[in-house]
Amino acid sequence: MTHTDCGQGRVVGAEVVDARGRVIARGDGESSVQFELDEPSADVPLIVGDAAYDRASGERRWTSGELRDGVVTAVAGDVVLVQSSETGQVVGLDADTGEALWRQERDGDFGTPAVLDGRSVIAVGADSLSATDLRSGEREWVMPFTAIVEEDRSYSGNPTLGRADEVLVYTSGRSMAGLTAG
Repeated sequence: MTHTDCGQGRVVGAEVVDARGRVIARGDGESSVQFELDEPSADVPLIVGDAAYDRASGERRWTSGELRDGVVTAVAGDVVLVQSSETGQVVGLDADTGEALWRQERDGDFGTPAVLDGRSVIAVGADSLSATDLRSGEREWVMPFTAIVEEDRSYSGNPTLGRADEVLVYTSGRSMAGLTAG
C-alpha cells in the first residue's frame, strides 16, 4: 500500500501487508517502484522505499542509496533492477545484500524489462528486444524489431513481449509473432 499526499500527488510512504492485514514492512518518504517484471526467488526480500525487508519477519536486511535515487523496474530471480533518476543508468543489485553487481548505460536496446529467460532478463527497447545476463549485466543478444516483423512502427503502437510456455510472444498494433530459441 502506498500513502499519498493528495494535495501534491506524491507518495509519502508505503507499507507491505500480509494476507491477514498485518504490516510486514514500512517505508517512509517517497517510494519509486514501478514494477514491469516481478518474479523474485522465494527467499528474496521485499523492496520498500530504500530498503529490503525479510518476507517472513519484516526485519530490515539492507538499505541502498541506489533505491533512494532511482526507480525499481524489476525484481528478477535474486537481482533488483534499478534505473537511476540522475544518471539514467540501469543498476543490477544483489537482492540478498544490496550490493551493486553491475551498471550499464540505458540505451535504446536496454528497454523495459518484460520476461525472464532462465538467467537473463529480456527487455523491450526503442527499436529492439535485448537479453541481459542478470548477474553480470552483459548483453547477450539484441534483435531489431524488423527481424521479427516488417512493418512501419509509427502506425503500430508500442510493442509488448510476453511468455506462453517456451514461446516468447511479440505483439504490436498490427502484428503478433511467436519467438523460440534456436
